[in-house]
Amino acid sequence: MEKKKVDYSVYLVTDSRPEVLGQRDFYTVVEAALKGGVTCVQLREKTGDTGALIQTARRLHEITQRYQVPLLINDRVDVALAVNCEGVHIGQDDMSLPEARRLLGPDKIIGVSASTPDEAREAVKGGADYLGIGTVYSTQTKSNTKHILGPEGVRDILEAISSFPKVRTVCIGGINEENAQEVLSKSATSKRKLDGIAVVSAVMAASNPLDAAKRLASLTTFQSSKIIGTRAMQDVVSSVPAIVKAVHEQTPLSHNMTNLVVQNFAANIALAIGASPIMSNHGDEAEDLCKHKGSLVINMGTVDDKALGNYVKALKAYNRAGVPVVFDPVGAGATSVRRNALKTLLDAGYMDVVKGNENEIKAVVGDSSTQQRGVDSSSTLTDQEKATMVENLARTKETIVVMTGVSDFVSDGTRTLQITNGHPYLASITGSGCTLGTTISAAVAVWPEDNLAAVVGAILHYEIAAEIAASRNDVRGPGTFIPAFIDELYNIRQNTSKGDLRWLQRARVMDVVLTTTKILRFANALKIPIYVTTQNRTRLGDTVAELKPHLPSSLVKADLDKTRFSMYIPPISTEHFPFLASSSSPGPGKGAEVAIVGIESHICVTQTALDLLEAGYKVYIIADGVSSCNSAEVPIALDRLRQAGAVVTTSESWMYECMGDSGIGEFKDVVKIVKDTMGDTKGVMEGLVGGYSNGGRVSKI
Repeated sequence: MEKKKVDYSVYLVTDSRPEVLGQRDFYTVVEAALKGGVTCVQLREKTGDTGALIQTARRLHEITQRYQVPLLINDRVDVALAVNCEGVHIGQDDMSLPEARRLLGPDKIIGVSASTPDEAREAVKGGADYLGIGTVYSTQTKSNTKHILGPEGVRDILEAISSFPKVRTVCIGGINEENAQEVLSKSATSKRKLDGIAVVSAVMAASNPLDAAKRLASLTTFQSSKIIGTRAMQDVVSSVPAIVKAVHEQTPLSHNMTNLVVQNFAANIALAIGASPIMSNHGDEAEDLCKHKGSLVINMGTVDDKALGNYVKALKAYNRAGVPVVFDPVGAGATSVRRNALKTLLDAGYMDVVKGNENEIKAVVGDSSTQQRGVDSSSTLTDQEKATMVENLARTKETIVVMTGVSDFVSDGTRTLQITNGHPYLASITGSGCTLGTTISAAVAVWPEDNLAAVVGAILHYEIAAEIAASRNDVRGPGTFIPAFIDELYNIRQNTSKGDLRWLQRARVMDVVLTTTKILRFANALKIPIYVTTQNRTRLGDTVAELKPHLPSSLVKADLDKTRFSMYIPPISTEHFPFLASSSSPGPGKGAEVAIVGIESHICVTQTALDLLEAGYKVYIIADGVSSCNSAEVPIALDRLRQAGAVVTTSESWMYECMGDSGIGEFKDVVKIVKDTMGDTKGVMEGLVGGYSNGGRVSKI
C-alpha cells in the first residue's frame, strides 16, 4: 500500500484488556470494526512476550490485508519487521525516529506521538509520515499522558506544522461519537485540518463494534465532505431552477427550533416554498425527526439553559444522521450570555450553513470589538471586508457562511458571491432573517451535491419574491407586503415547476473574486490608461461599485454609456491608445496594445475586439476576466478571436508580459498584487468564466 494513499480518517488503536473486551474475541472485534469502516489499525500491546506479540500481529495482519487497511505496530519495530506489516507508531519515549527509519527503510509508515508544538515540529522535520496528536481528552486507556490538549491544543499543533502539508495528522485520547466533530471542527485552522480521529474504547469496548465504526466513519466523512467542490461559477445560478423544483417535488421536512414570535411565519414560508414544516423545540424529538432526511434550523432566539440543552441534543442527533443543519446565531454578540451560548453550540457539533447579519457573523468569528444591540444589522465593514470575512470563516469551519444585509455575502471557502436582490420591506417585518434560514434549510436538504448552489438558490427564491411582492399595486407598506410575499414565494415555486423562469431574470449575483480589480490595480501601478463603458446604464445599472476605487480620474480616459455592443465608439475610436504604441503598424491603432475584460464574451467582448483588430491594435483577451450567459459560448468566442488575431491569455500572464523586466521600479508593487490575489485567481480560474445564466447576472467583474 502506497504511503501517500493511506486513509487515516478512522484510525483504530487496539486494546485487548479484559476490562475493555470482556469475553469477546479480539480478532472478531477488530474485523467487525473493519467492516464498519475503520481505515487504519494500530496494534498496541504493552504486555506479553515477543513471540506471542508476533503471532498476534501476523494473524491480525492477515485480517487487515483482506480489507486493504494498513496495520501499524505500536513501539515495536522488531515485530513490524517480523510480520512485514505497513509500519509502526512510536512515542516520545520509544525508539528514535532516525533509528526507526534506518531499520524500516523509506517505504514503511512511521507515525510519531506529539503533545506539544515543539514535538510536532521535530517529528515532521525528522520525516514522520503522520502525527498522533494527543491526549485530547482525559482517558483511562492511557495513564502516562503528558498533557490534556483539548481541541484548542490540537489547533496549536496544527498551526505549528502548517508549512508541512504532506504530513498527515490524527488526534487521540478520549475521542468518541459525542466529541469527534467538536475536535474536527474546532481544531481546524485556515491552512489545515486533522486527517482523522484515533479511537480505542469507542470501538473496542462498544457492544456492537461494526455499528460504532460505521457511526464514526459517517461523522468523519460528514465533516470532510462539506467543503463543496469545483463547479464552475455559472453552474451555481444555472442550478437554481432545479433546486426550487426539487423542493417543490420532494417536500423536505424543515425542523425549526425557533422562537415563538417567528414560528407561525416560518411555517407559512416553508409551506409556500414547498417544504413540510415542523416547529419543535424539544431536543428529544430530534432523534425521530432526523430520520426523515430533511433538515434542522437552530435559531438562537432563545438562549436559556433549557433551550440551549435542547439545541445541543438536536444538533448531535442530526449530525449523527448526517442530515443538514442551518444555524442562525441570533443576537450572538449582544450579551455575554449569548456569546457563551454561541460557543457552546459551535463546540457541540457541525453546522452545514451559518447565517447571520454582520455583527452575528463577527461574533462567530470571535470578534468582540463591536457590541451588538439586540438583533440589529448595523454595518461597519466594506463589501470586500465582508467577502473576506465570510470566505475565511467558511474555509476554517468547513461550512457555508451567509452574511445578510443590503447585500448578502455567501462563501464555501473557495467560491464567494455577493447577492444584491431583496427589498427594504424585509428589514421592516419581524422574522425575515429567521425565515430565510427556513428557506435555506429546505434547499440544502434536497441539493446535497452543492450546498453553495442550494443556499444561493434559496436566497434568490426568497429575495426575488420580496422584490416582486413589493412592486405589486396592492402592497402599500410592510403590513400588506407580508401576505403578498408569501403569495410570490408560492408563485415562483409553481411557475418554476412548469418551466417558467422569468422571475430569475431579476437575479443579481456577483462573484466577488474579481479579476478586473486585479487588472485595475495593475493599471494603477503602471499608470495605464483605462476606458470604461456600460451597456444601457439606465436599465442594466452602472459600473459595479467595487471597481470605483480603482478608477481614478487621472487614468480613466473615457467612461461612456452605449447602446452599440462594441466599446469602440467615439471618442474612444477617434483617439489612439497611448500604451506601448508603435508607429510601424498600419491603421489608427498603430500597434498599440489593448487588454479587454468584461461580460458577454460572445457579444460585447467579441465585437470590441474585432473592431480594435481591424483598426490595427494588438488585442489581448483576459480569459479569466470575461464571461457569457451560456458557458458554452465562451470557448467558441475565444476560438473565434484567436483566429481573428487576438491574444487569449490570463491576467497574470498579461501583467508580466506588460512589465517585461523585473528591473522596473513597479515590479515589487505588481508582485504584491499577484500575491494578494493568488487565492482569488485560483478560484476564478477553476470556474474561468461567469455569465448571464438563465437571466441571472453572475459577473466576474
